[in-house]
This record gives sequence, structure tokens and C-alpha cells, in this order.
Amino acid sequence: MIGNKVKTILITGINGFLGRNLERKLSPNYRVIGLTRSMRQSYQCSSSDIHVFSDKIIKKIFEENTIDVVVHLATLYNTTAFDYSELVESNILLPVKLLSYARNFGTPVFINCDTFFNSKNNDSGYLSHYTLSKRHSLEWLRSLNKDIVLINMKIFHMYGPMDSDRKFVNWLIKEMIAGNPISLTDGEQVRDFIFVDDVVDAFEVVINHIDNMFLRFYEFEVGSGVGTKIREFVEICHYLCKTNSVLYFGSLPSRQGEDMNCISDNTQLRSLEWYPRHNIESGVHKILSSLC
Repeated sequence: MIGNKVKTILITGINGFLGRNLERKLSPNYRVIGLTRSMRQSYQCSSSDIHVFSDKIIKKIFEENTIDVVVHLATLYNTTAFDYSELVESNILLPVKLLSYARNFGTPVFINCDTFFNSKNNDSGYLSHYTLSKRHSLEWLRSLNKDIVLINMKIFHMYGPMDSDRKFVNWLIKEMIAGNPISLTDGEQVRDFIFVDDVVDAFEVVINHIDNMFLRFYEFEVGSGVGTKIREFVEICHYLCKTNSVLYFGSLPSRQGEDMNCISDNTQLRSLEWYPRHNIESGVHKILSSLC
């Protein structure tokens, strides 16, 4: 709650990994409206006010509700072959449309979800079109936020229970539980692993402080601020899983142009009295508990 009035928050991608966790956190204190691509991936939200994306529906939501904050989480990865116009539609045109509606209907704050892949130090071909679309999206949003507060949340290596098995951490843990041999790079890449509950807390803290934000643009790097080598992370998971999986470090090549040292600078978040509550061990334990 901001001030004395219950605020209305529009969350896109509410059925996604971060979206459903954020909805659970915010719904006791805010009115939450959700947008999703499909009800086929329906998540049982605390609020039943969920809609499928369309221009008509988005306009109707803004016409019939006073939206205080847009939280744009919806995104599309290019992990499989498809028409790249779909990527552009989802990751560039949709946020631009949302921001335009927000401006036209007087929504004061737009929060954009960004990725640590969107870094000048990352020249890897991995998710290159996705990263390019996120970079262009932010450029468009920044060029249009003339009369709205734009907040960019750059999330580092988020993980947690019930994430997609295509994501590294959950894939790794399930492979270990199954006892499968695992091929890996040498694991020298340094990553900033951040548990999903801490990411959700970061969004909540920022939302709670928006009445005191008067600049046109803010960026918060959402990470633990601690770098961990992939090899060390894998070995921690291996120990906690009590697995017989054989780890073949170095059997896969590292990606050319990959940023080898991704660590967040979470100083801005800490200035709002946000601190991560989970280390790697406690985060992995929660994933393992969810699989029991």
C-alpha cells in the first residue's frame, strides 16, 4: 500500500515463474490485475482478475481501472526456432503499447523487467535475438517516458522452485536427482545467483518507495552482489542432492564472447533497505523440498 489508498497494479506475464510469485506477494496489500498470453498455462492467482493479451483487452483494462503501476514481466525467449516477428511483437511492440496506454491514461509508474544478458560485456550468441530485443525495448521505453517514471529492474541469475526445466538450475538439480551423468563447461564463469523470493522482495520494496521517486528513469540491479563460479555452484548442488551423478567439467566448450564475470551492483536496492535473505544453500534446499 502506498499512501492511504490501495493501489492497483497491472502485471503482465502473471502466469510466468516470476509473475506468479510476485502476485502472491503483492495481492494481500494491492489490487492485482494480470495479463497472460494463454489461459492454458493457468495459474491459480489470489485474484481472479486475469486476462489474455489483446489490444482490445489492454485498452479496456486502462479504461475501466485506475492503474497505479504497470509491472511488465512478459517476455519471449528464442530457445527454439520460430518466426522472429513474434519475438519483436512480444518483447518490443507489447511494452511500447503498454507504456503508451499508461501515459495516455495517467499511470504514473512503469516497471520493466530486464536481464543481465543485456550487458555491454556479453557478446555471446546465446539468446542473442532475445537479448537484442530486450535492449531495443529498453531504448524505446526510455525514449517515450516523457511524463512517467520508468523503473528498469535488471535481474541476474534468478532461480527457485517450479521454474522451467529448461532453465539451468532446475535442469541441473533434476538431472542430479535422476543420477544422470552431466556434461559441463569448465565452470569458470562467475554468476550472481539470486533466489526468486529475494527478487520478489526487491520488486515490492521498489513499489513501496515509488511515491518518493521523482526522476524519469531509475535502474536497479537485482542480484545478491556475490559472484559464484558455475563450478562451485554445481558442486554445492551435487553435495546437497546427495547424488551419484558424474560431473564432466570441461566436456563442453564455453560460449565465445560470453561475459565471464556477471555480478550485480545492488547498491541502489540496498539504499531502499532491501537485502537478499537466501544464500545458495538455502535456495537449493527449497527447490529440493518442493520436489519431495
